[in-house]
Amino acid sequence: MAFCCTAGLLVVGQMMDEEMTERIGPKGRHLPDRVGTRNGTAAGFAVLGGRSVPIRRPRATEVGGGEVHLDSYEVFSATDLMTEMAVERMLAGVSTAVTVSWPSRSARRSKKLPGATRSRPSPDAL
Repeated sequence: MAFCCTAGLLVVGQMMDEEMTERIGPKGRHLPDRVGTRNGTAAGFAVLGGRSVPIRRPRATEVGGGEVHLDSYEVFSATDLMTEMAVERMLAGVSTAVTVSWPSRSARRSKKLPGATRSRPSPDAL
C-alpha cells in the first residue's frame, strides 16, 4: 500500500509540473513573451486513498499579477471524493476514526523496539 501511495504522489507531482510547463513555459528559460514566472513551491494537500496527504505544489505568478491556478491541483485537492468515501464507510458500518495500534506487551519488552522496557524484577529477588 505504501508503494502505491508513493507512486501516486509522484504521478501527482509530475502532472502538476507538466501543467505548469504548458502554462508558463519550460523551467529556467527566459522567454520574452512569457505569461508568468515560477515562484518555487507551496504547502498543499492531495486526497489519496480517501485521506488528505500533504504535498508541495508548484507556484507561479502571472506577469500582470496574480497567482497561476493549476487545474490538476484543484482536482487532486478536491475533498468531494474523501467525503463520499467517508459516507460510504459509515453506511457500510466501517469505522472512520483514526486508530493507533500499540505494540503488544511482549513486543515492548523486546530489545528490537525503540523505547523497550525491561521486565521488573520479582519481589522475591529483592
